[in-house]
Amino acid sequence: MENVSEIRNTEETPIEIDPWTDIWIRPRKTINWVINQNKGVLINLIFIYFGGVYYGITNAESSSLGDSMSLRHILLVALLLSGLGGLISYNIFIWLISLSGTWLGGKGDFKNLQSAIAWTMIPAIAGLVLAIIGYIVFGMELFQSDKSYLVILIRIYGIIESILIIWHIVLTIITISEVQKFPISKAILSILIAVLIIAIPAIFIGYLARLF
Repeated sequence: MENVSEIRNTEETPIEIDPWTDIWIRPRKTINWVINQNKGVLINLIFIYFGGVYYGITNAESSSLGDSMSLRHILLVALLLSGLGGLISYNIFIWLISLSGTWLGGKGDFKNLQSAIAWTMIPAIAGLVLAIIGYIVFGMELFQSDKSYLVILIRIYGIIESILIIWHIVLTIITISEVQKFPISKAILSILIAVLIIAIPAIFIGYLARLF
């Protein structure tokens, strides 16, 4: 395959890497391959955009937006607000993780962290395929509160979707650890610091807004 290459481990044994599949089970080796291949910023932004779209779709499902919105409006929200909003917010978050990682002694820069987090969106992209299949099977009921007729199938669908989301989070932590060259515990801490940098000002502004 075109996107299959070879890298060598510490024992100089050839290892074939296909990033589309190996990111699921060999995230550390895959991210090193991606960084060494220098796939470019565009592919990173595309992956991050579709990750945002996916989480827009899952939000539409969990919020039962189909009760008040048409499929067209749901897709517009996912493609425009969630996709573009995710593109902006994820890159801000990546920059904050890069900053917090530096405080913790990390070695990665913004570009490499962006590549790492972008490729962890592969489960989210798989989730988009699952959402398309879900709509074909369930129709608008996928986005509505009344799912009584297909409750068992929709629960199975929800379990698969939850697994994809959890694995995306796990991959994010592992790849940050690999790029920053520090342990998993510091990767989690760098994420928490980034979240606090965003959350504390937001909470403070919200508190001030209630006062006035």
